[in-house]
Amino acid sequence: MIFRSKRTIAAIAVIGTVAASAACSSSSSSSGTTATGQGGTQTITLGLQTALTGALASSFGTGTVEAAQARIDLANATNEIPGVKLKLVTADENNSPTGALQATENLTQSKGAFAILAAGPFFFGSYRYTVQQGIPAFGIGIDGPEWANPNYKNLFSYEGSTNPSYPSYTGMPQYFQSKGVTRFCGLAYGGVAASLDTAKAMIASVKRAGIDIAYENLNVPLGGTDFGADALAIKNAHCDALGTWFVVSSDIALFQALNAVGITGSSFKASYITGVYGQELLNDAAARQAAQGYGVGSVFQPASLKTPATERMMNALSTYVNYTQPYPMSSNQWGWFTADLAIFAIKNAGKDLTRQNVIAKLRQVTNYDAGGIQCPVTFTKSNWAITQFSANCAWVATVQGDNFVSTLQPVKMAIIPGTANG
Repeated sequence: MIFRSKRTIAAIAVIGTVAASAACSSSSSSSGTTATGQGGTQTITLGLQTALTGALASSFGTGTVEAAQARIDLANATNEIPGVKLKLVTADENNSPTGALQATENLTQSKGAFAILAAGPFFFGSYRYTVQQGIPAFGIGIDGPEWANPNYKNLFSYEGSTNPSYPSYTGMPQYFQSKGVTRFCGLAYGGVAASLDTAKAMIASVKRAGIDIAYENLNVPLGGTDFGADALAIKNAHCDALGTWFVVSSDIALFQALNAVGITGSSFKASYITGVYGQELLNDAAARQAAQGYGVGSVFQPASLKTPATERMMNALSTYVNYTQPYPMSSNQWGWFTADLAIFAIKNAGKDLTRQNVIAKLRQVTNYDAGGIQCPVTFTKSNWAITQFSANCAWVATVQGDNFVSTLQPVKMAIIPGTANG
């Protein structure tokens, strides 16, 4: 799941699986401040840093790298940036902020990276270096509040600049109301700001809309799987909607505990389960069975919609990295979206391919949508997006058999001014 933390590494450790990398060779590999090449063709190195080894590799690693490579290969094959070829290089963050800084320095100083794809959980350890050096960094925005700081012009999250106060919002509460929800139940990890504060924001938003909070447990141990008491409490509270802010293992354990007391996904009028949209869930027979009928959240168009944007992504994964399953891995998004944003930024800069111009031109963009697969993002505003909802949008995909059946249109959120739940 996407835990956008306040530098809470325990929360980051539970994010989905994959890591991408990008880098492009330059004739002056020590600086990488401008793209260079011969014969009218420029080569731009994109350096992706993430968790490639150690305890967090299973949450990042191969899936992210492959998705970034697929996006870059697609750009090169279609001459998406005329006169420019892209190269992907990677570095391991080594599970620490210090390792992240070393990765950034390695990518830019030794491997000639023009820009950084910050697709890992420890970028807060190296973002200051990119700010000082004026290096464009395109990230997932999950590791800390630096992505929302208007003074850091070089940092771009493809989700938009999230509001670190976890404000209340409209959108999801009204979606619940449209399904007839009157009694909401929510569970989150205690002591983990990225889970706890995100849950507080939704619970406050739902309550503000007039929906009763019938039961909440915001003190679940990180990675907890003992939900017997919660299942009974949810049953006794007659909850007709459920929200969770967990990793997949906790969600599945909760589903199984609920099933043991006679409650299934279809028992709820609506649910919004974070972090389980991905092929991994469907590949696990026990998890798939437990998840039947639950509505899971996706911050980009689910592949089941088969829109031009989703088909583009899935076809590229198939063509360039031989990934042929019907849905992306939950972690593929880290690599695909960071690479897509970098490609968009370079193309948007026109012929002046300097770091300074790439940054300046992207700061003027108000409608980046990753090729139509997510809602539009503006890079002209700070504190604009709601944590948990990329570009203030979410699709709800219900697990039905071996598939995700999704809403056609996203639920659109809007911040309620003057509110804070963090």
